[in-house]
Amino acid sequence: MIYIYKNDQQSGPYEEHIVLEQLKSGVLSPNDLAVRHGETRWQPLSDMFPETIAAAPLPPPVSAPMQPAVTTPRSEPRRVAVIEPAAPLYRKTLLQKIFFGLVFLASLAALAGAGYLFWRMATGSGDLQADLRNLSFRILVRNAAIGLFVAAFLSFIAFLLTFKRKIIASNALRILVRAVFIFVLLLGVAEFGIGVYSYLTYTNPYVSSVKASDQNELLKAMQEGEAVTGPYESAVIHLPISAGLVILGLSGILMTKRAKPTT
Repeated sequence: MIYIYKNDQQSGPYEEHIVLEQLKSGVLSPNDLAVRHGETRWQPLSDMFPETIAAAPLPPPVSAPMQPAVTTPRSEPRRVAVIEPAAPLYRKTLLQKIFFGLVFLASLAALAGAGYLFWRMATGSGDLQADLRNLSFRILVRNAAIGLFVAAFLSFIAFLLTFKRKIIASNALRILVRAVFIFVLLLGVAEFGIGVYSYLTYTNPYVSSVKASDQNELLKAMQEGEAVTGPYESAVIHLPISAGLVILGLSGILMTKRAKPTT
């Protein structure tokens, strides 16, 4: 970032490429004084950017101000320097839009499939034993639909964040927002752990101490369906939600990326 001292007025800071363009176009003179942000020594632009200055002799440089502030002759009214904001910086988001957009579409497709299966299984077949056997499958599909709905919503928010192209100017605000999305990412990892734990610690609620030969056919049907789907009934909620949280966290972290320093 560069400050300019021209016609007894200080302006800036400007990005370096803006100063070079104005110098080449004649808006700024090689003898105009400049200082980089963080430095105290003012110098002519011809010294700061010698490679862009023509070989023609330059007029004598004006004297540098003693400090980076606006100085005016005593005979003139005090003039306030107009500090122009730096040109906004933007990040490239095309690849992010493609990736998070595809994730959102995939979650919608999975949600539609789960919803269709649940609708097909919601109507009874008329065979009580078969319906009890399919009860666990219906619970499994219902839980999967709930998890996929939340995952689709989180993926949609992640996709919307890719349209925020302007880099956050305030470093403190950028760090705060990034910390929030890092927390969301860690929350997704914790949700994944809950899903895995629920799978590993599952216990069939229909297991009875009564001998299998003494159980009625309806209980056997329920136990049979639960034995196949039971371990996944809780996991299919937590795992899609964990994926949605991780996707949202990654998108937010990319949105709060740091601006590359100018050279």
